[in-house]
Amino acid sequence: MTPGPQESLRARGPSSRHTSGPQPSTSTDGNDVASRGPSARRQRLSAPDWIDAALKVIAENGVEAVAVEPLAQRLGVTKGSFYAHFSSRNALVVAALELWKSDETACTSALLVGDDPLVVLSTLIGSMFGDHQRGKVYAGICAAGADPLVTPYALDHALAKVQILTDLYGSVGLPKAVAAQRAELTYTAYMGHWRVKAMLPLAETGSTNSYIDHLIDTLIPS
Repeated sequence: MTPGPQESLRARGPSSRHTSGPQPSTSTDGNDVASRGPSARRQRLSAPDWIDAALKVIAENGVEAVAVEPLAQRLGVTKGSFYAHFSSRNALVVAALELWKSDETACTSALLVGDDPLVVLSTLIGSMFGDHQRGKVYAGICAAGADPLVTPYALDHALAKVQILTDLYGSVGLPKAVAAQRAELTYTAYMGHWRVKAMLPLAETGSTNSYIDHLIDTLIPS
């Protein structure tokens, strides 16, 4: 007998649920301009270097922690290097938010490929809750949602993700109104998940994967 979509999904195993998707350019692996020697930093520092550094600070301490002088110290350069690329701290924050938005769109789009909406939905939820690198940046941005610079980006992200989730829940058989409610529930759980993770130590990988499996089984209709 041919297995149903839920059995097919379970047969794929945990790896299909915990994929982090394509990695955005906001890497925090330490292989960045801050790890180069002083002369290399002075020669190679560019606008993208400042943007990447700002996103790392956002992931670590939130948007409000982005400031020119500490960033310059972090990168081993003078503030003059910053002003060669940006007119102000706010201009850097906007550039960082633009890159985050672009990366989020690209990563999500790459996860929406597939013929089985149940597998696609499961993979997307697994990435939303399991990608620590992207989640930490999101938490830093979400925490500053009332900042006028941040509000449009946070709102656009929420509306886009909820719409995608609504469409996917509808594709697996939920009525339109129920699909919209389940999408909002998923997004609010996602927001809360990363806000809590920003305050507490990360769980062991096995524990996190078990949690994500339980979350997917709870959210997606059998």
